[in-house]
Amino acid sequence: MSFHNMNSLSQTMSRLRDQGIKEEYMIRNENLINQQTKRQFTPEEVSIKKQYRFEGESNPSDMSILYLLETNSGEEGVLINNYGADRDDSVSNFIKRAEWKKGKTV
Repeated sequence: MSFHNMNSLSQTMSRLRDQGIKEEYMIRNENLINQQTKRQFTPEEVSIKKQYRFEGESNPSDMSILYLLETNSGEEGVLINNYGADRDDSVSNFIKRAEWKKGKTV
């Protein structure tokens, strides 16, 4: 498991966009959905490349996790979830079923 900490969620998103990672995902009906193209992926079709954790500067309960994902078609993008009491269980369940990618990192 790979955890990385950076200054803020928005700074990390900006850095990833600069690296060409522009796709954003959501979970619906236990599948990963590309918000732009609407393509769907099952957990078996997705690898987790990295995980970034954040705590809000002004509100410690404002905690989130950004997952850097790669699909079996080579598409890379991000999925965001809260952690703690505000987490989205559908995201957590999807991530538990996806594989951690070994080796290649950004």
